[in-house]
Amino acid sequence: MLAAFTWMVLCNVSILWALKKSSRAGGKDEMHPMKKKAFKTVLSILCIIVFNYLPPVTLFPFEDVYSPDVFRCYVQPVGYAFLNISSTIQPLIYLCRLDKVPFFSDTCLKKCCICVNAKNNKTPAAHIPPA
Repeated sequence: MLAAFTWMVLCNVSILWALKKSSRAGGKDEMHPMKKKAFKTVLSILCIIVFNYLPPVTLFPFEDVYSPDVFRCYVQPVGYAFLNISSTIQPLIYLCRLDKVPFFSDTCLKKCCICVNAKNNKTPAAHIPPA
């Protein structure tokens, strides 16, 4: 698991580095919109990988510290639960970006996606002069 975690992080970081490096090659700091979208996608995947794989990677090497029953009944289920969560989170994030989550109500989607859309759009609030 440690080898797989290291490989996934290394691959994602190298993709991010290549995307960032290629945007500066033309002399301008502005990134192409498709590269920016790819960068954000790979960055979100990297965050999910680190968040979901780090607990098992840190817990499982210390198997000898726990008694066999404690490890089998408490540590392993918690570690594998984190891995299973990642299989659910990535598709949900993808569907939320598309605004096509069929089992959420429209009001729930609006509440959840307002923050995401506001961050992505970064439009300044309209200035209303005092009356």
